[in-house]
Amino acid sequence: MAATAGSAPKPRGPIYAERVRSQDVDPRDIEWVCDDPAYRVHFWRHPAPPPDVPADEMGWHCVEHRLAGVADVQEVLAWADQRMQDGDQCVVYVEQTDADRPGLVRLAGFDPTATMFPETSASAVRPGSLP
Repeated sequence: MAATAGSAPKPRGPIYAERVRSQDVDPRDIEWVCDDPAYRVHFWRHPAPPPDVPADEMGWHCVEHRLAGVADVQEVLAWADQRMQDGDQCVVYVEQTDADRPGLVRLAGFDPTATMFPETSASAVRPGSLP
């Protein structure tokens, strides 16, 4: 969508103005780029409850996968979407090393056991539903 002279472009998709901060950056401030990262896909699911336990009282179980050699995050999201089961919550991360310590950067979805965004932790996030 192109803006006409004197007008600002109209926003597309959902607006997350309360949480999102955007600023111009100088692309020369980056020291390295990884063009072939490894990803982690975590599927959170409730195990089947015993007969005497209500399903909503069950905890979570996480099945974790490492993906390498994929073209990009879109391929990871498609891979995850094909493997999701009913009731799953999916979280996609990219692996990163910081000062020789391995870590993960969350790209999509929410860990249902985390409390960072409690208003979204309880809702399922399917990779195919992301903008």
